[in-house]
Amino acid sequence: GIEIVNPFLFETKTLYPVEYNLAEKAVEILKENLNINIPEAEVGFLTLHICGGRNNRSKNEALENSMMINKVLELVEKKMKIKINKESFLSRRFVMHLIGVIDRVSNNQCHENVLSSKLKDELKYEFSVAYDISKVMERTLKKTIPESEVCYIALHLHKINSSKH
Repeated sequence: GIEIVNPFLFETKTLYPVEYNLAEKAVEILKENLNINIPEAEVGFLTLHICGGRNNRSKNEALENSMMINKVLELVEKKMKIKINKESFLSRRFVMHLIGVIDRVSNNQCHENVLSSKLKDELKYEFSVAYDISKVMERTLKKTIPESEVCYIALHLHKINSSKH
C-alpha cells in the first residue's frame, strides 16, 4: 500500500483532542468490522472531517489552524535556535495557549494585559519573536492579534527559552 503522511498530526491532535478521540474510536470500529489496517495519519485526517461537522467549523478552518500552529512552531525553532520537543509540557502548554489566542481573537474576547509595557521592556527578544508569530496568526485568522496577546505569547517563549539552558 501507499504510505500516508500527515505533517500536521501533532497539531491536529493537540488542537482538537475531543474530535481526535472520536476519530480513534471510529477507526477502531472500522478495523474490527472490516479487518483493515488504518494508519494514524488517517486518524488525523478523519479528525479534520469531524471538526467540519462540529461547532460550525469548516474542515478547511481546522486544517488551516493546524497548519498555522505548525508554522508557528517552526518559526520559534528557527528564531530561537532550538528544537522543540512537541511532547514536552512547555510545548503543549504553549500550543494550548495559542489555541486560547485563536479562540479569544475569533470571538473578540481579548483582555488588556496590565504587564504589557514591563514585558515588552524585559523580554525584548521574545516579544520580537511573539510579534512575528502574531503576524503569522493574523494572516491565517484574518484578524488582528492585540498587543496584550503578543505579550502573553512572549512570556511563554521566555519560559521555553529559559528551559533550554
